Amino acid sequence: MKGLVLKDIYMAVKYCRIYFLIAVVFAVVYVWSDNLFLAAYPVLLASAVSVNLLSYDEKSKWSSYAGTFPYTRAQLVAAKYIVTLLALGVSVLLMGLGFAAHMLVVGDFQLSKLLTFFGLLVCVGFASPSFMLPIIFRFGVEKGRIAYYAVLVFFCAAVGALGVVGPDAGVLDLPVAQNAGVLLAAALIGVVLFAGSWFLSVRIYAKRELS
Repeated sequence: MKGLVLKDIYMAVKYCRIYFLIAVVFAVVYVWSDNLFLAAYPVLLASAVSVNLLSYDEKSKWSSYAGTFPYTRAQLVAAKYIVTLLALGVSVLLMGLGFAAHMLVVGDFQLSKLLTFFGLLVCVGFASPSFMLPIIFRFGVEKGRIAYYAVLVFFCAAVGALGVVGPDAGVLDLPVAQNAGVLLAAALIGVVLFAGSWFLSVRIYAKRELS
């Protein structure tokens, strides 16, 4: 299992490093901006890292080759979800640092607001792969590409709308007690979606016939 995760990490470093650079750039830009889209977009990109890795696996016939190793299909699925968690963790942390710096710059640092910000990003980051990965594990990257783009476009539109209304909606300016509720609700929704998606992907991939 450790080998599977390391293999995907090496591939992510080689083929998806641009996502990390985008997150760094957006985090720096976010220091002087309050547009929530700038924070959510890098997280959304990070959530698609495993889909890109699955695309490379498919092109190299890795799924068939992996059958010669003592790995279960559940472990193959788990590796992709674990790498997704790692990618999301790095992206959310970078954007959180950018938002914390932004609050310091404008002289309005509030821990509750920062925690709510993290909660919202966790929800956005978990929701996208939760819908994408089961589709990809069912149909493969090529056959599932239309559905993959549909999900990606939907969430891009959603975070775009969030960026437009976010600063005016004042969701991050709620009282501390309400902030805690938003944080808990957002994070819980994201975790439940991700866990359910993981379980569903394992069931789907176990029944899929590989070529």
